Amino acid sequence: MRPVHPPELPAPPHFLCASVVKTKRLLATAALSPLVLFALVSVVRPAPAAPAAEDVTAAAAQLTAAYRTRLEALAKWCDEHKLAEQAARTRDWLRRPQPVTLEIPILPSSPDWNPPAGASPEVREWCGRFRQLREERGQELFELAKQALSGHRPTLAFELLTSAVRENPDHAEGRRILGYEQFGGGWRTPYEATQARARKVWHDKYGWLLAERVARYEAGERYELGHWSPAADSARRHGDIVHGWDIETEHYHVRTDHSLEEGVRLAARLERLYRAWQQLFVAYYVSEAELRRAFAGGTIEPRRRVRHQVTYFRNRDEYVAEMQKIDPRVGMTTGYYYPPQRKAFFFVPAEPDDSTVYHEATHQLFGEMRPVVPLPGREANAWVLEGVACFMESLVERDGFCVLGGVNAVRLSGARQRLLVDSFYVPLAELVGLSMERLQSDQRIRGLYTEASGLTYFLVFDGQGRFRDTLVAYLVAIYTGRDRTGTLAQLTGSDYSRLDAEYRAFVQSTATGRSD
Repeated sequence: MRPVHPPELPAPPHFLCASVVKTKRLLATAALSPLVLFALVSVVRPAPAAPAAEDVTAAAAQLTAAYRTRLEALAKWCDEHKLAEQAARTRDWLRRPQPVTLEIPILPSSPDWNPPAGASPEVREWCGRFRQLREERGQELFELAKQALSGHRPTLAFELLTSAVRENPDHAEGRRILGYEQFGGGWRTPYEATQARARKVWHDKYGWLLAERVARYEAGERYELGHWSPAADSARRHGDIVHGWDIETEHYHVRTDHSLEEGVRLAARLERLYRAWQQLFVAYYVSEAELRRAFAGGTIEPRRRVRHQVTYFRNRDEYVAEMQKIDPRVGMTTGYYYPPQRKAFFFVPAEPDDSTVYHEATHQLFGEMRPVVPLPGREANAWVLEGVACFMESLVERDGFCVLGGVNAVRLSGARQRLLVDSFYVPLAELVGLSMERLQSDQRIRGLYTEASGLTYFLVFDGQGRFRDTLVAYLVAIYTGRDRTGTLAQLTGSDYSRLDAEYRAFVQSTATGRSD
């Protein structure tokens, strides 16, 4: 549930994880990977110390510095040979890390380092040198990923693995672990390969289509019920949600009565979320032992393979009329994940805004990617369930990456305002004791949601991600019903008063645009 309440409105009670109506972004500003390694019985034990983890982080930093030096040497060679475009690309390739920001590579289907037809000898030489540097870097990152896994850092291992494949898109071991296969001169997921074998291609407006039908779709025709008809006739046939368009992608099934194009656009955004979520939270849906087996010769296999169900209404009025059958208070919401039906519900907003979709769809992924209890957070620890969904609202796609966080992200900016300006803070020792019902009915709900968001940023980013695996283990404990009020303290090996102080220091560091 994602409340952003205007001052004159009371906070609604929690019910079936709904997102509360926003009053623009103004109020919001006022206001990672599988690790189930613990014998979670009556208590959750802290993760064992991993002395190799700091060594891996230090080694990664040293290797990155050396790689940057080699890239700069190649860029200077380009300068000497008047290859301005290649020099710029070489210098821009290794991105400099931004404070409190995660950049998750969108992996290409094939390498992009081959020289174009008719390239000069100098350009061909640059392509060869650039390729060699990247192949070497890819192997370095792959070896570091194995070290990170040995040091019980599965989230870091998966991050390094993905980065290795970005450097070398033909890294066979990395592709195997990630579940890709070679087809048609590139790397594809099994689903993509199946579509390609059926002669289907992905179209950004119309979804998966037989290649021979694309031109007629673009000309305004639709193929349904065994024959072609004008797009206007198709729109009339799909004029209500019962007879809406069905859009299927690798991980989602979207039903909408707005338009085929709008349904495809939503499905693409959901796949973007899935891509980011599945890297940051790999330890939620795959155990460390399973990840080890993947590195030893297998592939990553989620505990559950599901196609997540989403209903997308044409407008708010239709959404409210239909969803009132589930909750009469649905008028206070802009999106809804309903666990009993394992389905998320949205409507096409008057103004573009992905935050509600990412928030509720995050709840859906946590609720469906592994077996969970019916009411996670029923007794305690509800804050982090909402905090992590608020964190995922920050997702954007930029320059070939899925980007999460950022110093000026709405939720983090709100957390700074609450803590440093408004002096609002509920100590963790109290916050962890709030159930979902108590959290949603608390008069301080706007401040609690903002604090939950800030604390999630802290667990993701503080100390170069030292708590990322802890965050995942915490979520596993809650979603499997094995959490207690002391779970977070046990997993971090720290008392709550110390974590309170470290959180304050973290938030203060983001105010200056840095994060250690």
